[in-house]
Amino acid sequence: MAVVRPRRVVECGLEVPRGVVYQGWEPGGEYTKTLVVKNVQLRTQRIKYTIKGDQFHSAVYPRPIVLSAGMSYTLPIVFKPRKKEPCEESIELETSEGAVEISLRAVLPSVVVALPESLKFGLCAVQDSLSLDFQISNTSNASTYFSWECPRCFTVSPETGELPPKSSLNLSATFSPESALVYRGTATCTYYGREGVGEKAGLVQLKGVGKYPHVVVRAPPVSGADRACKTRGGGERREERDGGVGTEGGRGEEERGRGEEVVASRGGGRQEVVVRFGVVAVGTSGQRWIELVNVSAVTAVVSVLPSSHSRLTPAHFSCPHSPITVPPHSSHRLPLTFTPSLPSPHSLFALFEVRVQGGLSTTTVKCVGATKVPRVSIEEEVVDFGSMSVGQSATAVLHVRNDSDVTTLFQVQLEPGSVFRADCTCARLPPRSTHKIPVHFTPQRPIPHCKRVACLAQHQEPLFVYLIGTVYSETIRPVVLQPKHVRDYIANAQAGITKLPPERVAQFQGREKLTTSDTTGLVVQPHAITSDHLSATAPTRDAPILPFANYLHSQHDPSGVAHVSVDSQDLQFGFVSPQSVSDSKSVQVTNHTEETVVCVWMTESGGTFSVTPQEKEIVPGATSLFTALFSPKHAGKFYFEELECYIFYKGLQCYQSVSGAAAVTLPWCLSVRAHGHSFTANTHTFMPNLKFETRDLVFPASGPLEPAYRSMTVWNEGDTPVLFELPPDSKQIFTIKPLSGLIPKGHHQTFVMEMMPREAKTYKHITHCVLNATTNYTQELLLSGTAELSPVQLENQGRLFFKPTCVGTTSSASLRITNTAHLPLRYEWRISGRGSKVVDVDLRQGTILPSESQSHQWQFSPVDASSVALQAILHTSTIHHHHHHWQYY
Repeated sequence: MAVVRPRRVVECGLEVPRGVVYQGWEPGGEYTKTLVVKNVQLRTQRIKYTIKGDQFHSAVYPRPIVLSAGMSYTLPIVFKPRKKEPCEESIELETSEGAVEISLRAVLPSVVVALPESLKFGLCAVQDSLSLDFQISNTSNASTYFSWECPRCFTVSPETGELPPKSSLNLSATFSPESALVYRGTATCTYYGREGVGEKAGLVQLKGVGKYPHVVVRAPPVSGADRACKTRGGGERREERDGGVGTEGGRGEEERGRGEEVVASRGGGRQEVVVRFGVVAVGTSGQRWIELVNVSAVTAVVSVLPSSHSRLTPAHFSCPHSPITVPPHSSHRLPLTFTPSLPSPHSLFALFEVRVQGGLSTTTVKCVGATKVPRVSIEEEVVDFGSMSVGQSATAVLHVRNDSDVTTLFQVQLEPGSVFRADCTCARLPPRSTHKIPVHFTPQRPIPHCKRVACLAQHQEPLFVYLIGTVYSETIRPVVLQPKHVRDYIANAQAGITKLPPERVAQFQGREKLTTSDTTGLVVQPHAITSDHLSATAPTRDAPILPFANYLHSQHDPSGVAHVSVDSQDLQFGFVSPQSVSDSKSVQVTNHTEETVVCVWMTESGGTFSVTPQEKEIVPGATSLFTALFSPKHAGKFYFEELECYIFYKGLQCYQSVSGAAAVTLPWCLSVRAHGHSFTANTHTFMPNLKFETRDLVFPASGPLEPAYRSMTVWNEGDTPVLFELPPDSKQIFTIKPLSGLIPKGHHQTFVMEMMPREAKTYKHITHCVLNATTNYTQELLLSGTAELSPVQLENQGRLFFKPTCVGTTSSASLRITNTAHLPLRYEWRISGRGSKVVDVDLRQGTILPSESQSHQWQFSPVDASSVALQAILHTSTIHHHHHHWQYY
């Protein structure tokens, strides 16, 4: 950088500087500058000098200076400040032509900052922000400190800082409008030197305009398959027919049928867009998209979040939740995914709220989809292995068929230790295929055998098949079981007479108090049998037990009647050393019938698991105690076995004691799952490698005292078997089956779960699945669900007004009802008394899906000239037939 010389002047024939300036000094220091004097005349001059002032400046002892023509003289001047304040003195040069006075100044640091005059932000969305970068410069030779004060909605970053001498700094100004207004203001920049010396202020004019963003949500066109799905559940099509829904741009009913999706107004600045996914298979995904169109001149920040109505329902629908920035006059496609995890008899739905930051309205996106579930069935209802002697065996084939076009999994509940043993208990079932399962019957006792086996298909209710077989010896000839005995037993159990002994049933049949039907078994004649003979808990044909409930709570009977029971279905032995004495646990079996039964355990003495006594008679209403023993044979191994117990009426031991096929009551098979291990405390168990279908188990919504069911599949992807244990729910809200078991390598395990809410609220429960008998391999599962009543909202608070109508004519008015629950509801309008003669509604009864709105048309036909005030009652019930009554006036 070039040095700028100080300006010089010529006076009295001398060329001298205008002044001498001292900068950057501190009290107590000594600073020297030179004064150069030049003789510009053509003759020699004699000069004397004198310093005037407070004597902060000094020079060498004053003596005359003789300067020839054109010569210069350098005079050192020393400045010795004593305090921090400006100082001004002078030195006088006296010549024959006059005196020249030169100022001597000591100045404090001076700061100068260059600022822009104004910053114009332009348009910015309300509650959004817009930033501009600008530069400030320190043009002085001293370090400068600055701070900013800004008006409302404007900020500068950094707000404070330091500027070195002759430097620049980039700052950022931000405009954040709170409403749609024009904002003007002045930002003040205060800058100063060290210790606040030389404080100054600079002003910058700020201007910005706030604008409300506006985003239009558009849904994709509806395909033909989706329109076919559109009418599932009954109410969706009716909503379009009844009006109150307009498509974007005001297109009419004719254009709507071409596939454009409807946009309905929900009131309160809300719009609703419906996205239909059609039919999607459970466990697979379908995708649709919505288009976010920013029709405003400002950038829109859009968030799509699940509504509070959908947060406690299974998350079948999903979309990205991160905020989306849509530039002005542009659009963004947002994908929506439908992945049904549970089958549903009605359409599934979810609500997402599209919120624009700073916008005035909210759009609700309603996603609707139906589930395509596997249709798995077992061709055989009863598998009869026939009659054979002790020591013989027989084999039959089960045919598991998948009638759908969806691949699924199945699991037959047969354990290796059972007298009924299958070669393959679980497998993957391709679409439109049949899997053959060989089942071997290897009995060891001369008794009648009957086992009701469950088949768990993924995302489907349990299936059941009866396996029967009779074993005899030289001395014991029990009743030979036949398939017709199974059909008769099911009918008789529903009639509540299976707790009677076969002899008693035969006696009543002989007295014509019971008649035999070819299709339904025994039929009770009116007033033939007193209540003492029938079960007080006998179910009726009007209230069948659901397969899920039957699998979870009934050990044998489809009717749910407890003939016999065991106090514990899971025996956890834990660690037992092969060198120690066998560990034991007690098992209690109770006879709830009116006849003596025989209890036979299918275990062998000296086995890993055994039960003593192996056979015992139990009188009516009594409980017998058995002892289960665990004796591991090898160290470092997991043990699991399902202990089977066959219980039958004592009379069935001899075929001659039972007369008539209808008098045969099937044996009952009770199972107890026993498990333990022989890993010592210092031995590590196998590391499990399980894949859970999900760990967040959300149940479908239900009503109070109405069960909700779901299933979960777990795969063992490791190369060793995995032992699992689940604790029961102490509050008895959630039920899981099975609570324990062993999953072989490469196999899967299906769990069936139930939620039985006691009241209308949200339930959450954390259960810990302990793997391989150590808490180090614990998996946490979250079970949650919502029980709610079935509230229906009516527009205008349920008040309906008809215009004045002439007698003999009819006027109409519409009333919109909305299902605010997560449950599909059945409804029925009931108009009693005089009202049924003058008013009527087009939809007396029907079904309304969750979050659905329906418009009901009412007709008023007066019979006389008078003012009429009537009351109609809307009765609603859930799919589970739990009724609620709502009165509207």
